[in-house]
Amino acid sequence: MNIVRQIGPHTNNRSRQVVKLAEECLQQSAHDSFRMITCHFEDGVLTLRGKLPSFYLKQLAQEAVREVHRVRRVINEIEVTPD
Repeated sequence: MNIVRQIGPHTNNRSRQVVKLAEECLQQSAHDSFRMITCHFEDGVLTLRGKLPSFYLKQLAQEAVREVHRVRRVINEIEVTPD
């Protein structure tokens, strides 16, 4: 399963690189559910969207992308939807 990319037709190359790095951080996780998280980057802000089964996993996803180069802020819009 691949992470869904949210890259528009007008997204610059730098933004594409940041999204790719964020995706790689999430894919390196042992949590398969991270693969369905969408990443969007604009003006130094990385936004995470998707659904996870716990607040713990939501926080882990945020921490996984925290150190991505050029990200000044992470907005975590991941919904927690317990099974």
